[in-house]
Amino acid sequence: MPRSYSYTRMIKLSRGDMSLLRAGKKTCTIRLGDASVPVPEIEMSDGRTSVRVRITSVDNKRTLGELTDDDARAEGFATREELLLDLRKYYPSVAAADQVTVISFQPITGTGTLFGI
Repeated sequence: MPRSYSYTRMIKLSRGDMSLLRAGKKTCTIRLGDASVPVPEIEMSDGRTSVRVRITSVDNKRTLGELTDDDARAEGFATREELLLDLRKYYPSVAAADQVTVISFQPITGTGTLFGI
């Protein structure tokens, strides 16, 4: 049965992903299954720090096999292959036909959580 869940308060990231977000190199997160974000803004957190972001799109109509180099760059990777290797660390049994959700966002400036930007 496909995974289905809704983020309403926070989306957890690894410390590496948080560093990419803070450096402006990460503008999306990809999750296995059917995810929704029914709020316009949400906290991204690595458990130590957080950044408030504005959700710009939620695309849950794709599969792992349909991810592209553009998706990889938005996630902070150079290539699709690097992205797939990273996703398999979190989802070891994921298959090309499995549904994924691409949650795109932009940091909200002036909140003080992004080094005062």
